[in-house]
Amino acid sequence: MDGTDVNALDRAKKIQPNGMQLLAAGDDLGQVRILEYPCLVKNSQGVKGRGHSSHVTNVLFDNSDKLLFSTGGEDQTVLQWKV
Repeated sequence: MDGTDVNALDRAKKIQPNGMQLLAAGDDLGQVRILEYPCLVKNSQGVKGRGHSSHVTNVLFDNSDKLLFSTGGEDQTVLQWKV
């Protein structure tokens, strides 16, 4: 394990004006990322959010795709992100 493992993914329900959807990912570094899906740029970094002090166990868009929820492992927190 090198500390960069992706633990959870969720794809937004709505299609953006550019024809893409959003993809959220949570990793072992405590980061939550939002990327465009499908990603057409190799090694795209997207938008990173930092709030968990340990690994992210799950991410989930709400039904409107305006909020993203993430849960932490050892910090046992639930964070709400405005997309």
